[in-house]
Amino acid sequence: MKTFKNIATLACSAVVAFGLMACHSNEAGNGNGGTSTVTTTDIPVKTTNTLVVNLSRALAAGETLTYNGVTGVVSNNGGTTIVFENASDGRTLKLSGGTLIPQSTIINFGDRNVVAIDLDVVNESAGITIQDVTSASDPDQEAVDNLDGATASISVKAGAVMNNSSLKGKKFSITLYTPAVSPLTEIKKGAGEAALLVAKCNPKDLEFNPAVSFEANLPGAAGCDIYCENAASYQFPASAATPTKLIADLTKFYAEHEIPMKYNITSIKDSKIVLADGEVPAGTNAVTYDENYGFESDAKDFVTRLFRQLFGTSTNGKVSKKIDIKVDGNSSYVIYQKVKNIVIESGSAKFNVKIYGEVTADVMTLLPYNPTDPGELTPTTPTEPVIVPTHNGGSND
Repeated sequence: MKTFKNIATLACSAVVAFGLMACHSNEAGNGNGGTSTVTTTDIPVKTTNTLVVNLSRALAAGETLTYNGVTGVVSNNGGTTIVFENASDGRTLKLSGGTLIPQSTIINFGDRNVVAIDLDVVNESAGITIQDVTSASDPDQEAVDNLDGATASISVKAGAVMNNSSLKGKKFSITLYTPAVSPLTEIKKGAGEAALLVAKCNPKDLEFNPAVSFEANLPGAAGCDIYCENAASYQFPASAATPTKLIADLTKFYAEHEIPMKYNITSIKDSKIVLADGEVPAGTNAVTYDENYGFESDAKDFVTRLFRQLFGTSTNGKVSKKIDIKVDGNSSYVIYQKVKNIVIESGSAKFNVKIYGEVTADVMTLLPYNPTDPGELTPTTPTEPVIVPTHNGGSND
């Protein structure tokens, strides 16, 4: 008389809203004393969405940050990190109030549970007053700003003031920031561009003849393909001796002068890491894991601002998540997180970036067996295990 063991592996999907999709594989024994094997595939683990916003400074009185009209929770003593739990997909993050330069962007989660962005909280510079001049040979009048290691200046020539009397007495200023955008939900090969920097210049819409000289030093951007929008002309780098300096001529100030960087994703390699694993008995079991967010890269200095635009916050972090795994038999589980290792090229520069993405899981259950005759065991019909998110806070729906 022969007997054999038969282990079936089950994989199931997560509950999304009130819908459930599940799949399983269950193969009978081959009758020759061996054990059948089943290959599992990753299934999505979709929990409640968490939006993490890292501010360049804490908000002052009268300044607000909302997502879908709801105020977030300050998660550190300095007030620079604000968290929105149970955030709906595709809603608007809005920064406003006081003398802030207002910013807003729509946040899309895609297959991620956590999205984190860095947001510049910047007050518009008061600037200086354009002085009257008596000769075209008088010195230039200059306004300067800096941001995260980058510096920029605008210089008005005396001749421009003499040629346009309406400039006299106007406030003359430059304010630097990086605009908020929603990080990419799909990483694919190909070309794109995003703004490293925005220069907000005043007085807006007035013309300059000769042109205003705009200069920006962008550390870490040597070799990159960078240009200046709304410029009569520009040069980057300014020279071989200054490989990170952008020089542009501005014949008038627009609402903003963006400095975009063109890039090309030339390589994508997918991998995954284990976030948690273990055994769970029959029934409903709470499982916690730490989900990574953001990215890691070998970019330096100001170029990391581009990657914040594309992939989320520049500092890789973790958020604790919890799910319930419901199974009918003793089971084991492995929770993974997908990682994309990409190569980004811009001009002659090349950068390596590791991006944290979707969380998936495998659930393996040892099924109970009922004997049908003295010589053989056959599997019972299994009930598929269920992975569900655990509610963890207020709503931003």
